[in-house]
Amino acid sequence: MDNKHKMLNIPAFTPDNFGDIPNPFWITNAKGEILFANVHFLRFFRRTREQVNGKVLEDIIERRTSKELLRLFQFLLKRGETVREELLLTGANTTGYFCVTMIPVFNDRVLSHVFCHAFDLTPLKNKCTYIARDRTAMTNILAKYAENMLPEAKQHLQIISDASAMVAVALRENHSYKITKDFIKDIREASLLHDIGNLEIPSELLKKPSKLSDEEYQKVKEHTTKGVKIIEGFLETGSAFFNLCAEIIEYHHEAFDGSGYPHGLSGTDIPFSARIVSVADSYASMRVKRPHRKALERDKILKIINMERGKKFDPMIVDAFFSIERGLNALINLT
Repeated sequence: MDNKHKMLNIPAFTPDNFGDIPNPFWITNAKGEILFANVHFLRFFRRTREQVNGKVLEDIIERRTSKELLRLFQFLLKRGETVREELLLTGANTTGYFCVTMIPVFNDRVLSHVFCHAFDLTPLKNKCTYIARDRTAMTNILAKYAENMLPEAKQHLQIISDASAMVAVALRENHSYKITKDFIKDIREASLLHDIGNLEIPSELLKKPSKLSDEEYQKVKEHTTKGVKIIEGFLETGSAFFNLCAEIIEYHHEAFDGSGYPHGLSGTDIPFSARIVSVADSYASMRVKRPHRKALERDKILKIINMERGKKFDPMIVDAFFSIERGLNALINLT
């Protein structure tokens, strides 16, 4: 072991121990100067050991990649603890997604070295892309099949999908809710299936031009629980996306004050996703023509939604909805 490696002061360390890690691995000092880089690091960036030893990353690798890694390194220096982030790294011949972990090593509470490891996520990312594409195609097929039940359903689905996603974005920006980009994407798609249970409801009831009788209305209300049964085969896979679909399908007609159906849930007992879709669905339903009535005027719709704040709808969701309604109205191109 040469003197440079003895500087690490870690008895278990030898270059051979870390050379077998099947991903880029490197060790720096507190200044970010490279003390060791394994063969996978050297191959990815097409550098020799002599070219990297004692150098900082910005001197030896692609600028954008070094900038991202330096940002993470600075974050470690600021926090004084292990940091981890998913980054897009560019090597000599390829670009890929990596989970980069940087681990600080201290000597008498003073940072001496940083162990860095980049786990290649690219194959997993590619597989997830194919899965997401297939999921989107399947969701659109189911939604299109359901929308054939009613001539106005296509426009309704467009509005509810856009509204749900936009409300989720507004909640992420203005509230303490930890809403992820994945949730926003998922609720945009999952909301398309909210009325999938209508496939199990007699079409003459859905298209009836006059008001439903009490008995007929009770039959229509079954679309919530029947909808969950339609996708129950997908639920057996444990998919988080289809669990979200099931929440929306079963609970989007629950009311914040407990007066809704099918279970009479209230407040935050109603799943978060369903509380969002409840507002979006009501808005979408009133914006388009139905078999038994014309589309309502926009001002009247907004007045109704505001009146139902704290009754049918979660007040926080209503506030978020009003913050995006003007943009939503422009997007869906309705007057």
